[in-house]
Amino acid sequence: MPDSRTAVVIEDDDDVRGLIGAVLLAAGLQVHAAASGGNGISAVREHQPDLIILDYGLPDVDGLSVAESLREFTTAPILLLTAREDLVAAGHAAITDAMSKPFQVTDLSRRAQALLGRT
Repeated sequence: MPDSRTAVVIEDDDDVRGLIGAVLLAAGLQVHAAASGGNGISAVREHQPDLIILDYGLPDVDGLSVAESLREFTTAPILLLTAREDLVAAGHAAITDAMSKPFQVTDLSRRAQALLGRT
């Protein structure tokens, strides 16, 4: 993946956000992070990322609502991370892909690279 690619990580847990950021940095992406849905929407507007990693359980609004808001102005792939198996299985129109928490770092890296390959 070229260095010019950018990702926004929207995750409220500091440790998980840092881990995801490290995985994406190792994959060659520039990473911008936000700890809430509102800040994440602003970060996506500002940075126009090639990939968005989005947590379902945010403190201000759920991830699906954030994804719907993002779809108003971006077509970047959105990978939803959630502990809710029903969301992973069902999918959602605004979400490109979903992944269960907890996740393996290698699985996250592979999934991110696959989504970037589609764009």
